[in-house]
Amino acid sequence: MGETADEIIKPPWYLLILGGISALFSLVLLLIGGRPSHVAGYVLGTFGVITVIAQFRRLDARRSSSPLYSPVSSLSKVAVAILIVGVGCGIANVYYLAQRAAS
Repeated sequence: MGETADEIIKPPWYLLILGGISALFSLVLLLIGGRPSHVAGYVLGTFGVITVIAQFRRLDARRSSSPLYSPVSSLSKVAVAILIVGVGCGIANVYYLAQRAAS
C-alpha cells in the first residue's frame, strides 16, 4: 500500500462489515433450522467471526502505528459486539445440534 503525504489511513471497515455479515448469516441459519444449517451457522458464528475480527484487530493495530492513521474510537466496541453476537449465534447453533443428537 503506497502512502503519500496527503493520504489518510483509515481502519479496515470492510473486515467489520464482513464479520457482521458472518454473524448475521449465523443468526439466519439458526432460525432456518435443520442439521446442515446449524453446522454452517456454527462454523460461521465461531470460526468465521473470530477469524475476521482477529484479522481486523491485527490490521488496525498495524495501521495505527502510522502517523497518518485516522482512528475511529467506536470501532473497537463494534468489533467486540460483532464478536459476541457471532459467537453467541454459533453457540446457539451447537445447542440445537446437541438437542437433535440427544433426541
